[in-house]
Amino acid sequence: YFSISSYLSLPLGTYDDRRALNLGANRWQHDLQVDFNQGFLGKFTIDIAGDWIHYGNNKDADPEHAELTENSSYNVYGWLSYDVSKAVQAVMPSASNASISVGYAGTYGGKQRLNGIYDGSETVEHQIRLTYAQMFAPTWQGLISLNHDTSVSGEFKQEFGIVLRVTKVF
Repeated sequence: YFSISSYLSLPLGTYDDRRALNLGANRWQHDLQVDFNQGFLGKFTIDIAGDWIHYGNNKDADPEHAELTENSSYNVYGWLSYDVSKAVQAVMPSASNASISVGYAGTYGGKQRLNGIYDGSETVEHQIRLTYAQMFAPTWQGLISLNHDTSVSGEFKQEFGIVLRVTKVF
């Protein structure tokens, strides 16, 4: 499978240049995502994805009307999954589509400048992930994912993370 998605964020909502934190960004943003997914050897799947995010300028970033600019940022993801459905069904007959996955996620770029002066904000992150997911009923999926940042710059390093998710498919 091959897919391309495009998301455009508009500068809508409330933005106040006197506040340190705003829900709105007061600028346009475009996110282009590309994904390739391929099964092989009957039980394996490889998933490779990436996205490019382009940021518009915020011409009212503070009370003095400073201009905030940000370089594009990039994300890459790679997953290798192994189908364990038959082994899980031996214990839980109603289970289906069970898999174990190992993956990598990387984030790069987004260097910010205020009136042309670098403000120290730029992100580089390398993360490894291990995930188990399964359909435990025809329309219900459970997932547990463990992750660890191997290298981080421009944000906090996460030594250990866990995601628990239950999804109902309609």
